[in-house]
Amino acid sequence: MMGEEAFNAPNRDAMVDILKGLAISLVLFGHCRSELNYLSRLCVGCHMPAFFFASGLVLSTRRSIAGFTLSKLRTLAWPFLTASLLYWVALPGSRESIVRDTLTFTGSGPLWFLPTLGIALLVARMTIGSDGRVWLRVGLLLLWLATCLLPWRLAPVIHESPGLVILVRSAIAFGFVYLGWMGRDIIRGWSLRRFLPAAAAYFLLAELLRTRFVFDLRCAIVPDAAVYLSLALCGIAALVLASRIVSRHETGLKRGLVWLGRNSLCLMITHWVALFYIKPIAQESVSGHLLQQLVCFGFVFPWSLGATILVDRYIPWFVRFGGRAA
Repeated sequence: MMGEEAFNAPNRDAMVDILKGLAISLVLFGHCRSELNYLSRLCVGCHMPAFFFASGLVLSTRRSIAGFTLSKLRTLAWPFLTASLLYWVALPGSRESIVRDTLTFTGSGPLWFLPTLGIALLVARMTIGSDGRVWLRVGLLLLWLATCLLPWRLAPVIHESPGLVILVRSAIAFGFVYLGWMGRDIIRGWSLRRFLPAAAAYFLLAELLRTRFVFDLRCAIVPDAAVYLSLALCGIAALVLASRIVSRHETGLKRGLVWLGRNSLCLMITHWVALFYIKPIAQESVSGHLLQQLVCFGFVFPWSLGATILVDRYIPWFVRFGGRAA
């Protein structure tokens, strides 16, 4: 498949890494919030769906299902365990919840993303056939929409069972992974004229629907699924097209976002430790929620960059089993 070769080649299209770089930047900024303001809504509305979409872009069907499963265990289960250990050591006040979240695979802090992504990728790999039957694609997407709309109505009940939480998260994530896999050939032809409507729709939705925007992908609060899907899809389109534009020019911005994207997993893990200590200080020292968020981000982001550089140089095995690239 042409799209698969383009996105998975050793010199693959930089768009994927730029997309992940933009998404991880939004994750870090969104986590620094003290309340759900307008900028936070823009971040939370699409940052995790964009990660799942990017995973769909690079999803390969060349390996057998067994080989694919073993590969994902190595690249996702290992950092899940090492990061859980890091949190247990660095956050002594939360050790009980860290152990519980690790044993139930719900994940402490941002670690919920890893088992969710693993399950979503495995289901996507099992359901993607080489024949590319249209009815199967349409059926899977309809099933995904039903999964998104129905369980979220039962969010208070779902929260009582870690197993149900994981299943709902994974089902939602699967749809974004599958959309990425289906759209890999299409998005390569998108241009600036399609970027502007997508971006405008996203900013408009985030403003118009602000009173109903009360949830995120983790189903942390009782959600409104239609709002979430509208924001997520428009946000993904805007980020993808922005990534395409940035990837066409050799600039410092492109190189920086590519680096962020390739190290997004380590950034996601390490920033949580800094956030745990810096966020309360920012909230006590600065007035105004937006200013608190900016100050917190101003400390968390460079700290995470430095920690990621040190990990990559001295202990690469922390996020890559055996120190090998995922």
